[in-house]
Amino acid sequence: MQHYADEQMAIVAVADGHGDPKYSSSEIGAQIAVDIACELLMELSEEIMQTSRPLRQLEEQLMVHFPQRIAWEWNRRVRQHAGHTDDSGVWHKDVSRYGTTLLGALITSKRGLFFQLGDGDILLMKERDGARQTERVFPLHDDLYGSVTHSLCQPGSARYARIKAIELTGSQIMVLSSDGVSDSLQGEPDPYLDVGPWMLSRVNEAGFKGAVAGLPSWLSELSLRGNGDDATMGLIYWRSKP
Repeated sequence: MQHYADEQMAIVAVADGHGDPKYSSSEIGAQIAVDIACELLMELSEEIMQTSRPLRQLEEQLMVHFPQRIAWEWNRRVRQHAGHTDDSGVWHKDVSRYGTTLLGALITSKRGLFFQLGDGDILLMKERDGARQTERVFPLHDDLYGSVTHSLCQPGSARYARIKAIELTGSQIMVLSSDGVSDSLQGEPDPYLDVGPWMLSRVNEAGFKGAVAGLPSWLSELSLRGNGDDATMGLIYWRSKP
């Protein structure tokens, strides 16, 4: 996971390297992925804060180039780590062992931008005038199941990316997590939607820093009770100004 925050914005990126032995360098691939996501989202931040374009238009524009930039830069840096001497971001079979998924979020005072490639989840809980609404930013993939996932190490990985831009109003909490979190939760119909209200209650009880400090032990216990997969979570919480 990688993150950045100042008075104007917050950025979080979560990547989950693949566990199969053939992805022996996936931990490195995941670290490269979150570094790139934060860098490129930071580059976009001023445009997102200043633009007045409709959300759909913004999404369509970003889909043209943003996933391709992430894929190119990831391939370029991974190839360098693999010993390539050129400066190309064209896919090469040597990047396959670095396989990873990637989630990213940029939160500003008025808008949020979300990116996903592969499995994992992004949850947004809104609270305004005492009413709460919790939803996944992206619906569950209908073509992914079990351990099958899209990955940055695939040729043409950018075509599997998803982007969402939304207006932000009221107090909200946003959660990014690897698939190990939702896969380890039990219940019906969608236990992952309970994470937002639970996290909000923790923030209200212990403060943001206290809630974050308790996450590692909770995630470890969740993974042990679940499928044993790695469980990584990034959290952004903000309150609307009076």
